[in-house]
Amino acid sequence: MDKNNLLITGDVYSNAQIMEIFRVSNSGGIRFSTKTRSLVIFSFHQSVNQKDVPYQDSWEKDTLHYTGQGKEGDQELTRNNKKIVEANQDNITIHLFESFVSREYIYRGIVYLSNNPYKVSELDANHNYRLVYKFPLTIKNGNGELPLSIIQSHTIQQDKHLQKLPQSKLAEMAQEISRSNHEFHKNNPNDKASSRFVNTISFERSPYIANYVKHIANGYCSLCEQLAPFLDKYNQPFLHAHHINYLSDGGEDTIENCIAVCPNCHAKIHALNDPKDKEILLSKVRNR
Repeated sequence: MDKNNLLITGDVYSNAQIMEIFRVSNSGGIRFSTKTRSLVIFSFHQSVNQKDVPYQDSWEKDTLHYTGQGKEGDQELTRNNKKIVEANQDNITIHLFESFVSREYIYRGIVYLSNNPYKVSELDANHNYRLVYKFPLTIKNGNGELPLSIIQSHTIQQDKHLQKLPQSKLAEMAQEISRSNHEFHKNNPNDKASSRFVNTISFERSPYIANYVKHIANGYCSLCEQLAPFLDKYNQPFLHAHHINYLSDGGEDTIENCIAVCPNCHAKIHALNDPKDKEILLSKVRNR
């Protein structure tokens, strides 16, 4: 019996199990096996060290825009990157795993290259700009829905890490992700903000950008200009990061489209959708 058929979408597997099932090596984000004609791809989310994983993968519903192989310098369509492009004609099956916790890999299912790969600029492991390939990989059967609890737990862990970052590093990462998101939007004008299927569609907001705009607000709501109503568990002013042009309407997850408001004003904005409030916030962004 083909061991690949025993894999269950959504189940968690260890590295040893993946090596045994697919007969692949023990490391690497893209692993190829001639014995099983499999290309096993990993999308890592748990690392906070850019030097370890200098890749920015993003979802658009059931399609993962996957960053090619190569941590330093411009990427090329060689080796495993080339195998992704030629997988269909070479009768190679691509299997996708996502990792939110170290040494735990969630099987997302079989994916295929659903559009042409394209190039964008991103920072490499040495913090230098380089060109990387993005491969639009779509889940073959179904939408590959993840439990919302996994995303929520991951968000909590990200927030804990961000509270420990120096503000200079937070600003640097927010600005880079903002630039990268804008470039993605230019390359994919018909796509909305990064989103994935959970119990409902969940738009993925960069925690770096959210925390950065709250930091530069200095504790004040950008709409009513009052102090935040209380301090959170990290002893920080409790504000919401609001996207002026909604992500669900095609707005970008960038610093220029994000601003800090108090919970009361945030509720007011979504309840009334007042153009005057929007113009005030756009003006604040332009002048900050």
